[in-house]
Amino acid sequence: MSLLHELEEAFHKYFQDIFSGLKLDRSETYSSGPGVILTFRNENLKVRLVNEWGLLGTEISAVQEENYFHTDLINLLLNLEEIKNLNLGQFARMQLFAKRLDLKEQAKFIYDHWTNLVLLFDPQNLDATKEKLANLGWERA
Repeated sequence: MSLLHELEEAFHKYFQDIFSGLKLDRSETYSSGPGVILTFRNENLKVRLVNEWGLLGTEISAVQEENYFHTDLINLLLNLEEIKNLNLGQFARMQLFAKRLDLKEQAKFIYDHWTNLVLLFDPQNLDATKEKLANLGWERA
């Protein structure tokens, strides 16, 4: 099975109905070497499905940018924002940082958190969001 075929199957299985409901339209298909990207967009955000060396995932960007962030990292940011007043122990914090979403969970995350995602990537919040995500990325690495 080709990388594109595998990604198309994942799109139809997990994302098609959600993207349709969010009015995300396919804007680009890119294939090069060991990777394939399907990009979808609406007036608020761009979401791309990525198949790189057989590893599938989703990434999100502001409409006016090409700087994408993986859904797992955005999920971490929202989880930390939600529990910021709790005093997490080191083990609990490590568990949050280690959490990875499968494709079904990524689709559900996008649907469930759409309003928060639009706010995070709104031009007024974009610089702060990118800084927080970059810092979390470094901390997670």
